[in-house]
Amino acid sequence: DILFTRPTLPSNFALSYQLRSDWQTFKIDLADLTLDLKNAKRQLLPDIKLYVSGEKYGNADLAGNFDSSDDIDWRFGLTYSTPLSLAEERNNVELVNIQLNALERNQVAIERRIQQQILDAYDTATSAKRRLDIANERVKQAEKAAELAEIRFQRGLASNLDLIDAENELQNARNQALQQMVDLNLTVVIYARRSGVLDFRWLEENIVYY
Repeated sequence: DILFTRPTLPSNFALSYQLRSDWQTFKIDLADLTLDLKNAKRQLLPDIKLYVSGEKYGNADLAGNFDSSDDIDWRFGLTYSTPLSLAEERNNVELVNIQLNALERNQVAIERRIQQQILDAYDTATSAKRRLDIANERVKQAEKAAELAEIRFQRGLASNLDLIDAENELQNARNQALQQMVDLNLTVVIYARRSGVLDFRWLEENIVYY
């Protein structure tokens, strides 16, 4: 018998997105550009530095002994600097913004492409399953025809040539069914890969065997 588990469409395509390498690449690019934009905007900010220092004083006698005081002279300072022109930095922010906006607009196209690829692969797999069912039905019919030819031959109602023709038809039907099984397995693998669920467990549950 031939076993087949019909591919199930994802109820939530968002899960398939997370499993797809092209979607993962998109998310990485999006995160990188978002970080680039943050860093580019940071370059527009002035360079501010805060420093703190402390000095402790004391008295030294002729013998070299040092008597320190408990008081510490603390000093605080703040430096502020900015380039005379920020044209290059602003251009960089604008450039990264353009790239980020373009990538975000492309998100919808990526989602639609992934969904369409999954739907197309699903339709192809189910069509291949129907062709396999038809091929299996032809095998059953060819088996009955071969059995009937054998009976007619034994009773002298058919020639040896008739029996050979029936057996050839049966073999051709079985070869066609085998080819349809191979085609179905290929379409099932393509569906699983496009859905992002291709692994050994999935193959064990969905691959067709005789």
